[in-house]
Amino acid sequence: MASILHGVLRKARNPHRFHMALYRQLDEVLSRTRPSKSVVFALDGPAPLAKLLTQRLRRAREGRKTGASRGSGGPKTLSSLGLTPGTPLMAAIQESLTFFICQRLLQPRWHHVHFELSGATVQGEGEVKIMSRLLHPWADVAPGDTHAVIADDSDCLLMAAMAATRHGQHVFVLAEPQQGRRIIFGPDGAARGTAQLPFLSGGGNAESGSRFVGCATDLTVIAVLAAGNDYLPALKGASLNGNAGTPSLWTLYLRLRSEPLWAGRSLVLRDGGAATINAPMLAALLRLQNAYTADRGSGRFAGGDDDLEPLKPPADAAKYMEGLAWLRGLVGGLPPERAPLVPTACAMALLPAGAGEAQLPRALQHLMREGSPIADLFTVCHECTTLQNELRKALLHAHEARMHLAAALERQVKATEVAKKDAEVLRSVDAAVEPGNVGSAEALGGVSDAAAGAAAQQAGGDLEAEVEEATLAVRNWQEKVITLRRSVKAASLQREMHMRDCHPYAPFPLARLEAAVAAVPVQAYGPAERSMTAFGHAYRFRYGRTGPPGRFAHFTPPQPPTEVIKIIKPLWAPGIKMLSREALPLIVPDRLAVVL
Repeated sequence: MASILHGVLRKARNPHRFHMALYRQLDEVLSRTRPSKSVVFALDGPAPLAKLLTQRLRRAREGRKTGASRGSGGPKTLSSLGLTPGTPLMAAIQESLTFFICQRLLQPRWHHVHFELSGATVQGEGEVKIMSRLLHPWADVAPGDTHAVIADDSDCLLMAAMAATRHGQHVFVLAEPQQGRRIIFGPDGAARGTAQLPFLSGGGNAESGSRFVGCATDLTVIAVLAAGNDYLPALKGASLNGNAGTPSLWTLYLRLRSEPLWAGRSLVLRDGGAATINAPMLAALLRLQNAYTADRGSGRFAGGDDDLEPLKPPADAAKYMEGLAWLRGLVGGLPPERAPLVPTACAMALLPAGAGEAQLPRALQHLMREGSPIADLFTVCHECTTLQNELRKALLHAHEARMHLAAALERQVKATEVAKKDAEVLRSVDAAVEPGNVGSAEALGGVSDAAAGAAAQQAGGDLEAEVEEATLAVRNWQEKVITLRRSVKAASLQREMHMRDCHPYAPFPLARLEAAVAAVPVQAYGPAERSMTAFGHAYRFRYGRTGPPGRFAHFTPPQPPTEVIKIIKPLWAPGIKMLSREALPLIVPDRLAVVL
């Protein structure tokens, strides 16, 4: 649901317009996909703690954008920061989706479909919840059924492929329209109107699609190595799409598997329920990749346009492999990690000071202010901001200088080409005005030999001057680019020194934050916000009489999300007695989903 919610929120300026636009968008999706068995709405819940710092930095960046754009384009009461588990906006969205589901179930066309809602109080991100449901389908799901995942997140492409290889299901990912054309991704590109992943196409033949399905488990490891994710960085020089002179890591993987030594082998070895990394094969793959990148730099400056992240120590190869094993679930069992933060504590940990305070429940807003036991977590370092702005300014100037250099090089090339052509003309003129050449004046249109020669020499001199001017401009811009690169490096080094001295990397103080949030009594929250103080259940809704005792039960559907939405025709018709819901047990997310 994240891509849909963000898309709707960008266009809505108040809650009423947001909910109405959300309903229209969901109706469009249902009309386009025509589900015949089930629909799953998966909201982002509290994510694993390993992702906390990454999410916190992203929201800090969004908070700066929100502050910079405040007051432009008229009043706007909604912010994407509100799409954080534990906020009043997410509580309202959860209630709004329940209302929407009940509205649709009362319509005869949806009586045969059951809806599942995994709200923001259920731990796990939306795409992980979808993956878990694909890997643990309902009893009425048969092999060969088609599943459509509505998402713009590229992670969902790999998840869909993993689910397809597990249960033999047809899983497609529907992305939002791009340039008026809706893109549908399928692992093998076999269905009409689908598009394969660029790095899997292998020239667009069907063979690469079949090889992909057979190697889908290894692809999750390759994706992390080449592109990184929110838990581990990418390897230097690796790429999923390839670049000039360097094949993609996926292409190198397929090339490695074509060798007799590695034919039919995989990066992931399974022995019963456990799985391990095939270290010799991984080493061979990396040696193959290094053969292309050994003499190439990464092409990026350290500390470019990054956020103000505490400086971390250099990566350790052994720990990187441990992290890769944790992501892939290669050690068997559940990760040795405690449960995520409850939604309200999650919101407190992720939202930045300033723009983020207004998105918190009122009962928690005081914890961001001076005098709070966790006020230091929201203190803004003005020197960090100054250094970051200087670095960004240096990067901008360097980028502009590179653009000027490219334009100067283009002018130089054009001037040189014109000079070469005119030099040939000049030689022809010289030959025509050579003394003793009969008919030279007639050949030049009656112009005297002396006049023609003088004009040609002047033209040649002008072209030489133009080439020299273009060459001089190139040299000047080259010098400026070198100077500005040094400025970027100096600004980056100054920022890194400040981060190392004043903000050394340290674990996030979870215990202090949880204690501060837990000290706020539940009664201090608004009625709709109290559900966010603890983990909740996912629910399955259906139209019809209740099933076995203890499963489906009648319930009181919520009211419309805003007073204005009461313009919709009354929801609660006599059929309300046929609505029922079932609280679902938590599905432990499959470790295949955690990697993404």
